[in-house]
This record gives sequence, C-alpha cells and structure tokens, in this order.
Amino acid sequence: MSETEVTTKKKAVKETVPTVETHPDVILAQTLETDSQPENKSFMYMGPSIKGVWLPEGQVFTDGIPSYANDLVPQYPYILKLFVPIQDIVQASKDLKTPGKPLWSYYQKTLKGAK
Repeated sequence: MSETEVTTKKKAVKETVPTVETHPDVILAQTLETDSQPENKSFMYMGPSIKGVWLPEGQVFTDGIPSYANDLVPQYPYILKLFVPIQDIVQASKDLKTPGKPLWSYYQKTLKGAK
C-alpha cells in the first residue's frame, strides 16, 4: 500500500467511525510490517556432501549462504552455484537429474573434487 493510499484511507476514517480494519493506526502498522519483511534468504545446498565440512547434501540454510562456503571455492569452484533459493528447489531437483543442465554439471564437477 502506498503512502498516498494510507493518507486517503486516513481521510476517509475521519468521516466515519473507525473499525479495526480501517483504523489508521492498524493500516499504518500493516503497511510497515509488509515493508519491513526481509527478502527470502533461505537456500538449500544441492551439491554432494563434503567431508570435513558441515555441508551435507540437502541442508537448508535459512539465513543466506554460510560464509564458510566461500572458503571452499578454491577447491570446489562451482560450490556456490549449488546453493539454490528455496522457491526454486523443485526445478533444481529436476535439473540435477538431467545431464547437460548447468546444475547437473556443477554437481558432477563438485563431486569429482569432493573425492
């Protein structure tokens, strides 16, 4: 809801008895709550498990990609590409099973480096 819409609703509220749904404080709180929601930062690691590092296949990270994943890039250059946003895991699961898809290639190359 834009600021203009909130102002318009506030004017309308002045002319009528406010209800919970139309009270300006409730409308403002709902607007602030919606605007302050963080973007989705949940990822699933869809690569092979890596020994010696806490990075099991299928692990979900709810606060972004873990910083220690960057330390693995020299040994596993494609590892960051194997962190998939939660909303994309259905398609990513299909891509992992399809030879020639980029995600399939990243998995295979990381698997070879993981041995």
